[in-house]
Amino acid sequence: MPDTIQLRSVISGDGPPLIILHGLFGQAKNWTALARKFGEHFTIHALDLRNHGQSPHTDGMSYQEMAGDVLAYMDAQGIGQARIIGHSMGGKVSMLACLDQPTRFERAIFADIAPVAYNHNFDRQLAAMDAIDLANLKSRQDADSIMAAHIDDVGVRAFLGTNLTRDGSNGWQWLVNREAIAADIDQIIGWPDMDGARYDGPALFLAGAKSDYMTPDMMPVAQRLFPNAEYDEIADAGHWLHAEQPEAFFNRSLEFLDQA
Repeated sequence: MPDTIQLRSVISGDGPPLIILHGLFGQAKNWTALARKFGEHFTIHALDLRNHGQSPHTDGMSYQEMAGDVLAYMDAQGIGQARIIGHSMGGKVSMLACLDQPTRFERAIFADIAPVAYNHNFDRQLAAMDAIDLANLKSRQDADSIMAAHIDDVGVRAFLGTNLTRDGSNGWQWLVNREAIAADIDQIIGWPDMDGARYDGPALFLAGAKSDYMTPDMMPVAQRLFPNAEYDEIADAGHWLHAEQPEAFFNRSLEFLDQA
């Protein structure tokens, strides 16, 4: 694995360790409500991945680098083995970690993501963020108005807006490293060559029924790397299945994670 960085985490709950990894433009605090529920059964380690949340900014955004950060975090925390949930980009990071050190993970849930390269385009999100002049920004409402010229979906704008924070001198700054994300976006939407790697542990590809990120016809590809993987989906949910249907997501995830 490449050089690693020290990830910021939010630790809560009690029980065996469960690692939670957010998606692109996300952060650990997006999972606060679900982490509280999972924390009744597990010790939760919700991580900010590199260039996100409170974790350090750095140039590289490859999946090998991000998975290396997670494994280094486990080493630093003395976590020999854990369960893991990863959504979207965090799901791919989880896959790489499982494939690199399969004995470290008892069970894995990959939420609405497959081990494939996508053709999704994040130009609008990056352009919306770049359009905001942080030095002259007055409020979050103003930021939303500026982003609206690029993004119609108010939910997506609100999600991106969670990355705006005060910089300590009454100004604003982005939590995410937009430059690093833009530079490596092809790697983020892509998938590295993992020929010969496999994770034989129990894995669940949990999809949003209304999403095209993970569909049943992708399972043959997924099972080449994860031969014991199963597929399920959350009804009436899109890509952000854990936010759109949190109760159903929690119940299905707990059912899988709790299996002996």
